[in-house]
This record gives sequence, C-alpha cells and structure tokens, in this order.
Amino acid sequence: MKRTILIFISVLIVFSGGWLSCKKKLNGSLLFEKVILGGCETQYDLDDQTRGGGDPIVIISVSEEFINIFVKHYYICKLVPFEARVEATKDNIIYMYIIDTCDDILEPSGCYERCYCEYTVDFVFKYEESINQKYKILLLDPRQDNPIIISEGVITI
Repeated sequence: MKRTILIFISVLIVFSGGWLSCKKKLNGSLLFEKVILGGCETQYDLDDQTRGGGDPIVIISVSEEFINIFVKHYYICKLVPFEARVEATKDNIIYMYIIDTCDDILEPSGCYERCYCEYTVDFVFKYEESINQKYKILLLDPRQDNPIIISEGVITI
C-alpha cells in the first residue's frame, strides 16, 4: 500500500511540474512564455454611460521572436486579482483563459465594488518559425454559466 501511494505521488509530481511551469511548448513552434496581468487602469462609476465603450480590445503584435496578445477588458471592479492560463488542445486551438477568481457563493459582497474597471492581460509567446495558429480568448466569470468568448481567430506568420 505504501509503495502504491509513493508511486502515485511521484507520478503526480512529474505531471504537475508540466502544468506549473511558465514556459510550455504548444502546438509545434509556439512556446508560452508568460502572462502579465494588469490591475484596474481606469475606473468608471456603474451609472456612467461614457465609460469608454465596454467591448474588449485585443491587439496582436509580432516581433522577430515574440507574439504578444494584449487584451483590454471592461469588467466590474474586483477586490481580488484575475488569474490566467493557457492550454493547447488536440484540435490545434490555443485557449487563453482570463479567470475571475471571486467566490461569490462564499462571499457575495466581498469580491466586487460598484464600479467598472479597464483590466489588461498580456499573453506572451515565443515562436521559432512560421505559424498558422487558431486561438480563443475566454473569460471565466463565476456569475455566468458558460465561458464568455472575448476573441477568436487565427494568427498567421
């Protein structure tokens, strides 16, 4: 029994190392480097109709080695930071998740304030050769039943 538990723990450690690592090879020549989470850059009152639009802005920029996918998203003001993760699927799509970590079931009034903010997330990838990569950027909001699609498309270099 002890041996089985030790083997299980060893396998768990080996597999979790790949998930916890920041740099992760994705679909061929694309390498996930890091994500840069920005806090509330600009704050708007909930009743302010001129709060800068509200639709997310996605800017994809390419340099000689890196692809930056910059997302500016308008969202209710939060007292806890967002999280983000990147994963590749078998169908050759890279998913970028922006995750609202508020647990409004346990603490409904402790997560959000009565305002909107402009939050930024910058997904950084390194690439080695030309790519034709499908992507989806999703917002996981605990107040919604399904993920919200912020953007989807194909990056071609």
